[in-house]
Amino acid sequence: MILLPELRDDAPYGPPIDMTTVGQVELDADATFEILSGTAEQIPLQFQEGWNLVGTPLVTLMTAEESASDGARGCILSGDTVTRFVQGAYEECPATGPLLAEGGYWMHAAAAGTAEATLGLRDDGTVRLHQGWNLITPTVLCAPGDFPDTLAFWRWGAATLRYTQLIADDDLVPGVGYWVHATEAQTLQFPEPVRR
Repeated sequence: MILLPELRDDAPYGPPIDMTTVGQVELDADATFEILSGTAEQIPLQFQEGWNLVGTPLVTLMTAEESASDGARGCILSGDTVTRFVQGAYEECPATGPLLAEGGYWMHAAAAGTAEATLGLRDDGTVRLHQGWNLITPTVLCAPGDFPDTLAFWRWGAATLRYTQLIADDDLVPGVGYWVHATEAQTLQFPEPVRR
């Protein structure tokens, strides 16, 4: 798999270009892109009925609807949009577009279930945090203790309908969205994934 995602603020933005199906691409001279190549990975997404904070560490060609499909029932999303939080503001995105790597999304599920795996390539694990609140997903399994203690990590419990602040040795799981509060703008670098 070879993908060419556009970058904005050092993060994937918009649907990537599948370079295995395109012979020639015309690019905007002011745009920044990165080339990702390798064997595609899979990340399943877990949903509870109701509101869920999810995300993907993968740059993918799959739409949000496809990423939230459990196979037997099809798409378990309610509605035709998903919501992300970017630079201090909520932004509605069509469910027919891709989930952008390393970002978190509010998605409303009509039913609980495990969605079929999102297929794509892992991004570089670098997330630019803005001062204040950021909605992200980790690129690898790690813990808040792997990062400066000036960052506060919070997780939404879809079953409990409340937030929980994570402690140093709690898991940060790829595919789950987390709120991260940063006291200043900084770059968050996730550890390298363990290759098997």
